[in-house]
This record gives sequence, structure tokens and C-alpha cells, in this order.
Amino acid sequence: MQLSSWMFKKQLGNHVTSWSIEDGQPTITGIRLFDPAELAASENYLYIGRMADVVTDARFEATFMLLNRRDWIQVTGFGFDELVNRLLSIFELYNSWEARLHALAARTDALQELADVSHEMIARPLFISDAGDTVLAVTGEGDPGTDDENWRYMAENREVDPRILSYPIVTEDGRQMSYWDETARVYPAIPGSTFGTIGVAVIVDGEIRGVVASTGGLQEPGPEDIQHVQTIADILRDGAYFRSPEIRQHSISQFLETLIEGGEASETGERLTAARNFKPPWQVAVFRGLFRNDISQGAALVRLAFTTGCELACIHDDLVVLLDTSAALIAHVEAMLEDAGADKYTVGVSLPFSKIDATPAFHEQALFAIGQGNGQAGIFHCADFAYQRLLALTRGHNDALRLTHPALGTLKAYDAEHETDFYHTLHIYLRDERSLVKAAADLFIHRNSLMYRIKRIGEIVDVDLDDAGGRAYLLLSYELEDDERPANPSVVAGGVDASTAADISSTGSAASGGTAVPEGLPPK
Repeated sequence: MQLSSWMFKKQLGNHVTSWSIEDGQPTITGIRLFDPAELAASENYLYIGRMADVVTDARFEATFMLLNRRDWIQVTGFGFDELVNRLLSIFELYNSWEARLHALAARTDALQELADVSHEMIARPLFISDAGDTVLAVTGEGDPGTDDENWRYMAENREVDPRILSYPIVTEDGRQMSYWDETARVYPAIPGSTFGTIGVAVIVDGEIRGVVASTGGLQEPGPEDIQHVQTIADILRDGAYFRSPEIRQHSISQFLETLIEGGEASETGERLTAARNFKPPWQVAVFRGLFRNDISQGAALVRLAFTTGCELACIHDDLVVLLDTSAALIAHVEAMLEDAGADKYTVGVSLPFSKIDATPAFHEQALFAIGQGNGQAGIFHCADFAYQRLLALTRGHNDALRLTHPALGTLKAYDAEHETDFYHTLHIYLRDERSLVKAAADLFIHRNSLMYRIKRIGEIVDVDLDDAGGRAYLLLSYELEDDERPANPSVVAGGVDASTAADISSTGSAASGGTAVPEGLPPK
């Protein structure tokens, strides 16, 4: 096991008279006599030096310096041989501790034993939970400080206090997170606790399977405690329990996979979302790599998703799927793309939804949106293509059922026989929301000519254009017609059009309001 200066400082206890630890990382695998040249080149050794070799003050005759990179610890109360033996015993202590943890982690029925052994190095209470926040093992019974209300809650209910995992999390660099990641950190104390919580997620194949944490107690967490918790999580990550198929069924990612495949939201899954204040509306995002889509890349993306704060992520059919609140999803997607490479992925995003059992349909929407990217990198929203998609689906059914409004067929037939253009006129009039000014401009005819056409259309077909439902039916029918175009190509822009001219010849007037005139001239 690799040790840190912090671990040696803790184990040497009252023999430490002064110290300065700036690096403090667990890189030390052995001890050597002080050598200034080698010290600058190696981080793997703890160097022993006599203070008497540096200063002539008699007070430092029995004082030694322990050095590693920028770290130094001054100790006293040992002879040289005694100090060497003490340091070697610290290595033996930690190596034995690590070996026992590995042996217990290889079993699926020994989490409580593993937690008890872990507690030998961590004075504060420790708990291990699954991804559903069910406490699997807890230590600290009878320890000073276990009257902490959060510890009592976990010990009695075998459930992590939801406040511990939902309390605002801020990393050392100021980044806010919504859940712990695979790096052990001290998170702020929540009401009911004196000191902060050391927390770390156990992540296997890109998904969170559980957490290890130390909370409560009367002792403020030290850097060595953080390193101890990290060691425990790393051992559990490679152990048997969190890699077993049974525990995966309770994981966050498995919960999302179940939803995508149409399964019911399990009690564990509901607790997973409830613990994170996971409220609708939600959206689904799907990542497709432009160059590769495999389990390794997917696992890296899933880890990145959780690191950026995404609530639910998994790998499904070799693609990474995210499910998150609408308020947060796009920010998480953009953060992931910034880290993973925006030019490497096509991302499809669904419409918002509020019923969790509708996840499969919205997953399909995200896949549809990816298809609209045509192999290009970027974020593609289903909302931008939903109307055309709806039309395509409806058109497919309409080809068999022929449910378009019968007025369209009547107008087409009339136009073909009389060389008019009423079919196209009605479409433009409805599309422009019955604005005479806008529709006339779009048709390149005078407003009076348009009024006359609308009057004639009402005489040819039985439609009530004041009925909103009827107008919607007509507009949808136009959208479903593949051949919507001016029925008569002989329409003359800027003059009296064929539709008006044909009817003037038979009626002697263009409209009840006056005679149609060329565009740009006032009506008579």
C-alpha cells in the first residue's frame, strides 16, 4: 500500500513536534536515509535525516526529520534504530489492513466486516450504501459522538439521511455538483452534524453502484481520513459485491435502462430520484459518437455525466443516454461536450415530459433527433423537427385511410375544369391566418380579388371558415397533400388573375365590394 506523509504523522502521534505537509499524496512505498540529490528525484520514499547533522544545537540531538518532496515531519523520542523499526511497523500495519480489506471485498457477504476493519483506521463513524441509499454497513456503535442525529437516523433506519446526499455539494475548485463522484472529498456539514462528511461514489463500468462515507463523531476529518475512505472505495470498486448482478439491479444506471426498456419504476428507482429532488419536467438526451461507440467510450461518458451533475445516465445499445430535469439537461450536455470534444458527438434531445413511464417514447424522440443531424456533430432538438415528424407519421396512415378534407378534392377538380386557382388560394388564406392583406401579398393579387375568391370558394364547397376546428382540419389536410402547388400555372402576377377573370366573364363583376383591378391601382 502506498502511504502519505499524513498517515505517518497520524501514526507517530505525540512524537511529532512540528511539521509542514504541502503535497501529502499517498506515494510512499519505502524508507531511505536522507540524500538531497535523490530526494529531488523520487516521491516514493520517506527519507530519514538527523537534525544533529544539520544544526549544532544540543536540543536537536535526538530529533529526526522525515522528508518526502515538499513535506517534512520533525519527530523526537526515538533512537535511530527505534525510529526505523517504528516506520517499518507503520508500513506493516497499513499493508496488513489493506490485505484484510481486499480479502473481505472478494466476498459478497462481508460488507459489515469490511466496514469494521475500515473503522480501525478511521476514528469517525463510517457507512457503506448502495446506489439506492440503503445502508449496507455502518460503524460507530458506542463511539463518542454517535449521538449525531444523522448517524442515528442511518443506524436505525438503514437508510442514508437524504439530506447528506442532497445537500449542496461544492468541490475545491468551486464547481457545484449534484452527486458525489469517484474522488473522496469533505463536503459541508449538514444541520445536525458538527463536521463535514467525507464522501466518495463507488463507480463500476461508468455507473454509480454505491457510496462510502464517514460522517458524525467528535473529530474533524483529516487528510489521512480522506485518503483512507478513498482506499476503501477503490477496494470495493474492484471487489465482488458492487460487481455482482444483484447489486446492479439497484444501481442508478440500471434504473434508467429499465425505464428505457418499458419496465416499471421500481421502489428503489423511485427512492433514487426522490433523494435527489428529481422533479419533472424531464428530457432525454442520447450521445452518438461520430467515430466510435463502444463500452469503453460509453463508460467514460457516463462517468463524465455524473461528474457534471447529471442525475441519470447509462449505456443502452452502445449509446450513452441521459435523463435529467429540463432545467439542467442542456447545461450538462454542453459541459460534457466541452470536456469530451464537441466535434466528436451527435446529440439528440427529446421534448420535455412529466410521466416517468413515458421514458421509452421520449428516448425514441432523442434517437429521431440524432437522425436529423445526418452524421454532423452538434446538439439536435426533437422540438425543431417534431412537426415534420408528426406529419410524416400522419401521412403514412392517411395514405391508407384517405382522411383529408373532401373540400380539397372538390377545389382541385374545379380548378382543373375552369382554369382557376381556388385550391392554392384557400391554403395561403388559411396559412396566413385569414389576413386579407398578407394573403393577397403572398398571392400577388389585389385584396378585392382575394375577397372575391374566398366568396366563390364558399359557394363551391361547404366549409365554415369561422370554425377553428374546421380550419385546423383543412390546414392539416393541406400539409398531408404531397402535391400542394398552384393548380393553374397560368396565374398572372400583377394583374387580374385567371380565377377572377374566368368568373368576371360569366358574372360581370369581380366582388360585391367593387371590380378587381391590377395591383397598385385603387379600386373603382
